[in-house]
Amino acid sequence: MFGKHFLFRLSRPEIIRLRAQLIAEAHQFPELAAEFYEQGPQRTLDRLAKFFGMHQQVGHVVAMDPAFLAGQFVNALRGERFQRQQLGLESAPTEDEVEHWTEQVVKLFLRGCLNRTDAG
Repeated sequence: MFGKHFLFRLSRPEIIRLRAQLIAEAHQFPELAAEFYEQGPQRTLDRLAKFFGMHQQVGHVVAMDPAFLAGQFVNALRGERFQRQQLGLESAPTEDEVEHWTEQVVKLFLRGCLNRTDAG
C-alpha cells in the first residue's frame, strides 16, 4: 500500500515540476531545501525505518541498518523511470502501471532482506 501511494504521488507532473524547481534553486535557498527535505523525504524515510525496525525485532527482516533499508526501498520504487520522467522523457504512469511497478519492486526488495525462513 505504501509503495503504490508513494510512487503514484511522486510521479504526478506537478510534483515532478516542484522537485525540479526546488533542486534548481537549492543552492540559492539552502534553508528551503533543508526544510523541504526534513518535512517530506526525511519523514518518509524515518517512518519506513521504524517499520523495518519493528519487523526486525520480530525476526522477519534481516539485521541491517533500518535507515539503509528505507533508503534502498524508496530508491527502488523511484527507479530509472522516475529519472526519465524528471527529464521529460516519459509521462506519468497510470495507476495500473504504478501497481505493477510497485509489486515488482516489493517482491525483489523483500527477497533481498527477508530472513530465509520467511522468504517461503
